[in-house]
Order: sequence, then C-alpha cells, then structure tokens
Amino acid sequence: MTTLITGEIIIPLAGLQFYRLRDCAASIMQGTRLRLVREPDNPYDGNAILVELHADDLEAEEVPLPDGMTAGAVWKLGHVPARTTSENWARLLSRGLDDGLGAECFFAEGERSGAWSVHVRVSGPAVERAQREIADREAAREAHARFHDEMF
Repeated sequence: MTTLITGEIIIPLAGLQFYRLRDCAASIMQGTRLRLVREPDNPYDGNAILVELHADDLEAEEVPLPDGMTAGAVWKLGHVPARTTSENWARLLSRGLDDGLGAECFFAEGERSGAWSVHVRVSGPAVERAQREIADREAAREAHARFHDEMF
C-alpha cells in the first residue's frame, strides 16, 4: 500500500530479500535516515532507485552501528518499487532525481511475518513533482470522461 500526503509518500521497498535488511533490522527504527541512489544502468530497470543505509548517517545521529557494519560502510536495503498498487514510483521519482530535484528518505515501518515488509517515507521536490504528474494525469482522465459523457 502506498500512502500519499502532499509533499511526501510512504511506499514499500522491493527486493529486500537480496540485500542487507536482515543484518540491520534490529538497529534501524522509525525516522532512520536512508539514501536514494539512482541506478540508470540497472539491467532490470533504467528507472531503478536503490535505497541505502550509510554508517555515517547512523554515527551522525549517534545510533550504534549494526553488527558487522563498519565506519563508512554503505549497505543496500532494497529498491523503490517499479509497481505498487497503482503507480510506478521508480519511474515517477527517477525523473525528478535525474533533473536534480532532491528527495529525502527515512525508515517508516517494518515487520516480519515470514517475509520482510518495509515502508519508507520519501519527501522533497522530486516527490512533489511526481504528485503533480499524478494529479495532472487524473485531471486529464476526468476531463476525458466528462467529454465522453457529454458526447455520448
């Protein structure tokens, strides 16, 4: 599920099973700073956005490093999903990031019931641009539907 709030989104991460989440799950908490890194050369998706945990960010917040994480280390946690319930967030956000618009990312929540489920909160100009694109698209659909109803 994706939650939309003006200027921010809360989205699930994809690909958790391939990265280091299990190694740091006990150490990260709501509000832990994460970083978004564009991967335009990703062989699976040219819009890919990697979500990383940086030891430097934890140290700056005076949070103990997870076992096995050393100073300066960067751990990959997952990706912004290409498809959630209705939006391709990787595509929408990558446009803004590629144009130099910023975005901040924080751990929102996570749970394990068999497989991990993690949501992150992303905010900033890249998110605002994506939300405007969605709103414009919805307005165009509504206008088309009104036109269709009037004509037929």
